Amino acid sequence: RANKPHKGYRRLRALGSGTWDKASRRVMPPLYPKATYRSSLHGAPVQAYACTGWYKIGPVRPILENRRARHDYEILETLEAGLVLKGTEVKSLRAGKVDFTGAFARFQGEELFLENLYIAPYEKGSYANVDPRRPRKLLLHRHELRHLRGRVEQKGLTLVPLRIYFNGRGYAKVLLGLGRGRRAYEKKREDKRKALERALEEL
Repeated sequence: RANKPHKGYRRLRALGSGTWDKASRRVMPPLYPKATYRSSLHGAPVQAYACTGWYKIGPVRPILENRRARHDYEILETLEAGLVLKGTEVKSLRAGKVDFTGAFARFQGEELFLENLYIAPYEKGSYANVDPRRPRKLLLHRHELRHLRGRVEQKGLTLVPLRIYFNGRGYAKVLLGLGRGRRAYEKKREDKRKALERALEEL
C-alpha cells in the first residue's frame, strides 16, 4: 500500500521504459532521471523523477506570451525561473488574466523580483486578493543569479518576461529574456523582415 502511486501518477512501466526493482518495489527510470518522455497512451510530454520512481502526466502549457517583448527587445538569451505567487494569483493565472505591459525584472539586494506584472484580482478572492502589480520573487540558483547580475550591469541590457506557464508538476514558471532595447528604425526593419517572411511562406 505504501508503494501505491498518488492520484495523477502512473508507473514508468506503462510507457515501456524503466526497470522494476524488486528490492525497493519501484520502477526505476532509465539513465536520465529527469528526461521528458512522450506517452503513446496520452500523447503529452511527461516528466520522470528518480526520487520516487513515478512520473506525473502533464503537458507544459503556455498561459500567456509577451509578444511585445520580442518586438521591443533583441533577446540575447533566455532563462527559466520559478515564480512565487499567492493562491488567488494562481487562479487568475490559470484563467489567463495577465498583462505584461511595462513588466521587467530587477535585483533587490541578492534576490531577483518581477515587477509591474499585472495579475488581475481573482473575482472570488475577496479579502485574499493582493496588489495586482506587487513585486513577485523569482526563484533561481545562485550561479544563475550571479550570471544574470553580471549581464544586466552591462549598458542597455534588461530582463523582461517572455512567457508564463505551468510545468508538468503544476508550478508557475517564467521564461525570462535578457534583451537589448531596439531603436525605432530597428523595429521598423524587424517588422519588414517578418512581413517578407510571411509573404514568402504564403507563396
